Amino acid sequence: MKNSYLSFLAIILSTASIVLYFFEFSPIQIDPIGYFGLIAASIAVSVTLLIGYQIYRAFEIKKDIEFLRNKVNEINTIKGKLEEQGDRISAHLLYLAGTIATSSGKILHGISYFLGSLLRTLNVGEDSKWIQNTTIVMSMVGYSISKVTTSMLQADQKLSKPFNSAFVIIDETNLKIRAHKNYPAIQVKYEALMKAYFDLVEKSNQGSSK
Repeated sequence: MKNSYLSFLAIILSTASIVLYFFEFSPIQIDPIGYFGLIAASIAVSVTLLIGYQIYRAFEIKKDIEFLRNKVNEINTIKGKLEEQGDRISAHLLYLAGTIATSSGKILHGISYFLGSLLRTLNVGEDSKWIQNTTIVMSMVGYSISKVTTSMLQADQKLSKPFNSAFVIIDETNLKIRAHKNYPAIQVKYEALMKAYFDLVEKSNQGSSK
């Protein structure tokens, strides 16, 4: 809006200069040299005002950009905290589901829930509480695996559809855990636990093929 006012002012001054040049009003006498000086001064003032305004607007835009950048950073921080809290809640719920499933004899489903809990615990980050939680979850994974039998695996593979089989869920979650950025922190213990499970899977597959 200010830019429009300044442009309008420049047009008025230029128009006035042209009128004074072509029309002479007595007793006013215009010196041609002075007239051209007036035109030059008018244009110079207009251009200076316009440039000054553009510089002012550039600083204002820079402030606006910085303000928006800070707001985006704040939103990203809040989003990260909400996602972390969501992972914590999901980890606890899946751990509870795994405990219930295991105590009810649904061992394979219990393992799938515990692995889901472990995956979400990995999302939270590394600190003393995180290490404690991963240790607890993996101890339950190990306990559940110790209860697995080849007959359980064979029954799950026969009775369940591929997309909802506990065996399939365990396999998919296992791959996600191994691909996680925090996986190296639990790699040694985790691989020892899952080796026992996959040895049972291999034994089960050999038994079914006979």
